[in-house]
Amino acid sequence: MKIRELMNYLNENYDPDDAIVVQWWGRDQFDTSGMTPEQWVDAADYMETNPDTDWGYIHEALSEVLSEYMENQNAN
Repeated sequence: MKIRELMNYLNENYDPDDAIVVQWWGRDQFDTSGMTPEQWVDAADYMETNPDTDWGYIHEALSEVLSEYMENQNAN
């Protein structure tokens, strides 16, 4: 999800004084040295739309998906 989309969603659905719990993962939190910005967007989109994602272990799931994504990109 792009930050712009999240901000629009929050602005439309929450009062600025509401308390919420937030987690996020950005590219800087992973070893993405061999990944282009476009590939990171693809990987983030995949995580957002993957119905098998175990969100309880999101960091591990993201790391696994990124590793698989990089292997597939390098194979092509």
